[in-house]
Amino acid sequence: MARYVIQSDVTKAIKKSLKKWGEVPISNDYLEGKIKITNYRNYTYYDEVDIVFEGKINVRLYRESRTWRDSSIMKTHRISIVKLNRLIRKQVLFEVGTRMKYFGVNIKNYYNIKKVKWQ
Repeated sequence: MARYVIQSDVTKAIKKSLKKWGEVPISNDYLEGKIKITNYRNYTYYDEVDIVFEGKINVRLYRESRTWRDSSIMKTHRISIVKLNRLIRKQVLFEVGTRMKYFGVNIKNYYNIKKVKWQ
């Protein structure tokens, strides 16, 4: 099974319209800020998106209580980037999935959100 990106007029139009309509506000127990959907890829059996998260995250570090922190904790504390990205992907799944349904794209699972950039 080959893994090639399907490039059609529909996928190009979705990528182009994501520049205008790809920004989603988010506010829940763990995240507060906004999400920008930056890229979309269509494969034969699934779809993928890339996101940029701008905001704060409510996490617990070491023995401290849960507080709101920004992206500077990645430079000051030893945090697993894999676990942090997985937490962000799981928490933004509903918002990204509903926004992509506007374009007829079905994002079912958190692993369909591939690249996460936290600013």
